[in-house]
Amino acid sequence: MSTRENQASYQAEEPTTAPKIEKDVLNGSDRNEELFASNPNVLEVEKADPEDLQRIRGDAIGDTLYSERFVLNILLKLSKLEKNLQEEEEMEKDLCTLWDMTLDVDMIEYLLKQDVLTLFAEVIKATNDKRLTEILVGILANMCDLKKTRDELCLQESQLVEVLLDLSGCLDALTLQQLMRLWAVIFVKSPTEHIEKWYDLVCKDGQFIENICFILNNAINHKVLSQTLETLNAVLAKFALLDNPAKNFTELFIKSEVINATMEAFNTILTDNAGQENDTDELEKKEVKIKQTFCNIHSILTQYQQYSEEAYAAHSEDILLCMKKILKPLALEVDLDTWQTFELDVFETLSDLLEILPRCFDPHLSSYLIKIWLKFLQTQHSASTEFEEELNHQDLSDKCLQLLLLILTEASNAELQENLKTVQSENKGRFLKSVEKLEKNGCVVKAYDKIKNALGE
Repeated sequence: MSTRENQASYQAEEPTTAPKIEKDVLNGSDRNEELFASNPNVLEVEKADPEDLQRIRGDAIGDTLYSERFVLNILLKLSKLEKNLQEEEEMEKDLCTLWDMTLDVDMIEYLLKQDVLTLFAEVIKATNDKRLTEILVGILANMCDLKKTRDELCLQESQLVEVLLDLSGCLDALTLQQLMRLWAVIFVKSPTEHIEKWYDLVCKDGQFIENICFILNNAINHKVLSQTLETLNAVLAKFALLDNPAKNFTELFIKSEVINATMEAFNTILTDNAGQENDTDELEKKEVKIKQTFCNIHSILTQYQQYSEEAYAAHSEDILLCMKKILKPLALEVDLDTWQTFELDVFETLSDLLEILPRCFDPHLSSYLIKIWLKFLQTQHSASTEFEEELNHQDLSDKCLQLLLLILTEASNAELQENLKTVQSENKGRFLKSVEKLEKNGCVVKAYDKIKNALGE
């Protein structure tokens, strides 16, 4: 059974079924590779005669055909479990079945009535069984898709919240993957009026953000890294909306350690992907998703003026290197009509970064932006497309040019001449006219004069 992919960069993962066993610790080692069966207690409707169907429904949970007795038996056995699941194969299968069942709302509501949040908190806190913890956290992540579960966790200050926050310090990759999925669901889907409460709970824990940074710095499991970046993105996006948080947002998030951790995770994923022989469409989609998440995170972290400037001060060269890894493939694309909001987000993030980083000339960044601008120049608009409804080619072209000018203002005349060689003689005039049309500010005026001299116009 496979996990469903995220549908958007800022969107919680869909609830999942019990996955196939994989690497189990942060950096390696295997668990049993057996793939567990689906629920044996659900009788297929088409195979049941009316009399059997009526009897089954008498023991059914809600509108499902899931057996109430079967579920209660699992919970009872769980409360008395003393051995590891490695020694309790049947119990492991039953728990995986319960995980599959939590795709159903009726099942989640039933489990809440059985006070499983308290039961799971006690079991997770008491056990050292990584597989058991992974399964229970996976079930909880599915349950958090339902508002009633999130409300109970937040408003009633369930002891489970403390257990789950503490669990972010574990070293088991599979558990962390489910845990980060759980937190992403909570922060993406929780209403604004609950966010301050969640903020207070996270601040009270004290270690959650440090643990997030540790995971991003040290994990090599791509699923863990991707999901943790998604979680950080969701946390930042919601917490940034708070007006007067108990603990200053800048103190908690706008710091060098967070920036460095995101770059470490980003580079780990992209470096490993570059070594893969088969460049599939699926791999490309995953890379775009990671790049989108990375941009979203830094679009938030750059919004706090002097705090952002101080936090990024030691990472100027490294963060621009990350952005060049994102921008380079865009400079090589042929058809700009396929561009969507991701490409716009890249420009916006680069703009936010250039505003707070020390000004410097970067020939590679400049070269990529020139290539992209030239492609905008060559692009001929055809019939209306989804792209044109959401984005405007001229706006993107202007944004690209503005970014280029920010970089070119710091170049020497020799550097400008070398960098602008790709602007062929027939495009020189159009290039300068495009610059002239931009809204006038000190940067535009300074860059225009330097470029005009460099081009010999």
